[in-house]
Amino acid sequence: MEPISPKHITVTDPFWAPRIRTVADIVLPYQWQVLHDQVPGAPKSSCIANFQKAAHAIAAAKAGCPRPTYPTDKWYYDDKNSQEKAFMGWVFQDSDLYKWLGAAAYAIPYGNRAYLTEKSREAVEIIAAAQETDGYLDTLYSINGLQNRFTNLKDYHELYCFGHLAQAACARWTMQGRAGPIGYCLPSSRLHLPHLWQRKAPRLSRPPAGRAGTGTTV
Repeated sequence: MEPISPKHITVTDPFWAPRIRTVADIVLPYQWQVLHDQVPGAPKSSCIANFQKAAHAIAAAKAGCPRPTYPTDKWYYDDKNSQEKAFMGWVFQDSDLYKWLGAAAYAIPYGNRAYLTEKSREAVEIIAAAQETDGYLDTLYSINGLQNRFTNLKDYHELYCFGHLAQAACARWTMQGRAGPIGYCLPSSRLHLPHLWQRKAPRLSRPPAGRAGTGTTV
C-alpha cells in the first residue's frame, strides 16, 4: 500500500466540496484582507505589518544603521503597552500568515486559482524579506530585540511559528511543487530545530485568561 498525494485527490462529496470552494473563493480572500488590516471594524491583526517592520529593521541593519530595541516580555502587544514602531499583536502572530499560505496551497485546485496563486507568491516574498541573514525568522525578535531570541521558548512561540512555516512549505511543495518556502524554511530550521532536543524540556505555561486556541485569523 502506498500513500496518495493530496494533489492527486479531488473532493467531490456533496457536503465537503462546496465548503472547500467557499474557503477558496470567500474565506481566504477575506482572511488576506484581515492579515493586512484592511477590513473595517475588524480587530487589527498586525501580521503583515510586523513582517514589513522586520524587513525594514533588517534592511536598515544591512545599511549599517543601529537596530532599536523594545521589550520582548509580553504575550500581547498593542498601542497601550508598546510603541508604534514595535511588534504588535500576539507573540504567535507570524503563524497566521503561514497558516494562510498552507491553506491556500490546498485550496487552489478548488477555485480562485489566479487570485490565490498571486497572493501566495506575495506571501512568500513578504516572508523572505523578513528573514535574517543567518536564516532566523520571527518578527517579534527581529523587530523588538534579536539578542533575546531563544531565551523564552516555553512562552513566546518561536518554535510554534517555525512549525507552521514548515507546514506551509510542505503544503506548497506537495500541491504546487514550489520550493520557495522550503528555501526559507531550511536555513531557519538549522537555528530552530536544535532547541527541540533540549535535554530537559521546559514546562509549558498556560495562555493568558480569555485567550482560547492560538491563531487569530486562519
